[in-house]
Amino acid sequence: PGQSFNLRQVSYVPSDTATWVHEKHVVKFGAELQKLQVNNIQPWLSSGNFSFGGPFTTNGTNGQGGLGMADFMLGLPGSYTLSKAPDLGERSWLLQSFLQDDYKVLPNLTLNLGVRWEGRSGWSEVNNQNSNFDPALLNPVTNTPGAISYAGKNGWSDLTPAKYGLFAPRVGLAWAPLRKTSVRMGYGIFYLPFSADTFSNQSPAGFSISQTIQSANSNSPIFALKDGPPPYTLPSAANRTAGSLNGSALTYHPTNIKEAYTQQWYFGIQRQITSSLVLDTAYVGTAGSHLPFPRDMNQPAAGPGTPQLRRPFPQFQSINEIYNDGSSIYHSLQIAGRQNVTKSLMLTASYVFSKGIDNSSYDHTSGLGNQSWQIASRPDLARGLSLTDMPQRAVASLVYQLPWGKGKALPNRGGILDTVFGGWQSSAIFVAQSGIPFTPTISGSNLSGALSGTWLPNRLSNGNLPAGQRTIRKWFNTGAFAVPSQYTFGNSGRDILRGPGFVNLNLGLMKSFPLSWLREGSRLQFRAEASNILN
Repeated sequence: PGQSFNLRQVSYVPSDTATWVHEKHVVKFGAELQKLQVNNIQPWLSSGNFSFGGPFTTNGTNGQGGLGMADFMLGLPGSYTLSKAPDLGERSWLLQSFLQDDYKVLPNLTLNLGVRWEGRSGWSEVNNQNSNFDPALLNPVTNTPGAISYAGKNGWSDLTPAKYGLFAPRVGLAWAPLRKTSVRMGYGIFYLPFSADTFSNQSPAGFSISQTIQSANSNSPIFALKDGPPPYTLPSAANRTAGSLNGSALTYHPTNIKEAYTQQWYFGIQRQITSSLVLDTAYVGTAGSHLPFPRDMNQPAAGPGTPQLRRPFPQFQSINEIYNDGSSIYHSLQIAGRQNVTKSLMLTASYVFSKGIDNSSYDHTSGLGNQSWQIASRPDLARGLSLTDMPQRAVASLVYQLPWGKGKALPNRGGILDTVFGGWQSSAIFVAQSGIPFTPTISGSNLSGALSGTWLPNRLSNGNLPAGQRTIRKWFNTGAFAVPSQYTFGNSGRDILRGPGFVNLNLGLMKSFPLSWLREGSRLQFRAEASNILN
């Protein structure tokens, strides 16, 4: 299908900082104002998306056969969707300031004390092409709560209210108790960026085209491809009423949303063991609060009967609410060492032992990672291992200058031999890490009657197989899970099994050739790399 999209981002960022030095204090302070513009230019030129699944070339007698390509060649689509937003000029501002004092208490002890303040607006649209679901607004069609509110008509322009009291303290310490030992620790609060990807309305209801046509059976295609889909109607101001979008699927940005933030802490000890060996050991942790966790707030309860009538707002389909009840916790032990074995050989190695837990691994900038919630009203049931949890990860690398050429052992002279054989450097990087967790789910239709969410199985036993019994075709014990009864939810959890680990070795060889005849300091570098050579 033909599509056109143009994204333009503009930021105006006046800022200034200053430093004041007084005796044992180095005080830094500053402020910054960001005026953010995100312009989405999306002409009404999309042809939509057509699906060809093969039902119209299936044998009507025995139900066999049927190819999507065959349906396509006949021009018989099974479904059609078109979703287009208008040109949007989204705007927001961010005002922030900071104050930091580096206080040298003793010659071997320094304290870092600071605080950051932020104030930010919600996202608005320059022409008020914005709308939001309002769960308290009376719907004029059904005379029940739940209707569409429009910017400029219902007393608002920003999708979410401005926030001003965002204080983020920071504290750090650097201490050298012994000549070759240093101790560092720190703690800070960090607010997540209020990105347009998550917190703006990039397809505002009432201003966008949304058209879906689905074939009711295998005998009736929705239309012939040669005739094209039925014409769509461009949204108009006259059609933008509180109840004009009844029967549609919506997105809800709560106006009372709390700011997402993380707490981060660190305690580390560095020790120089020998003149060429340095060892670092650290405990690192983070905790996330009020993280975005989108779910269908209009999910019907499991059960028989007509699901639409069981929705909290039956006048609408799914309502994707950007909840902010996500939370996470991460703890890790991190060990790293580096050693210059000789002038020509350097080794580094690191090891991380960690555990991450959350109820949603949603990435608020990309929109990815929000997987495997089953009951929208029970975010606590989705708590489990993080999608990125990796209990163990080890990395080792070396850089070795080959002993050939001028200044090297073999041969120790210049000339053509040095040009060809001298100055070569080899490298190797080895990585070994645990597999990431995954969630067993029920394939096919969700028969719980809930319409949305992931239908999880009933867990009868652990489900993990001994390491020697795991294969690509059967990684876990499928007999440990069963399909729940119709109209019920499964009792299995999220991210309860773990995928295969990862081992990788990359090798490299490089040499730089001086090009002084071309320009002083010019070099030509030859590099050869081999990735994943163990595979």
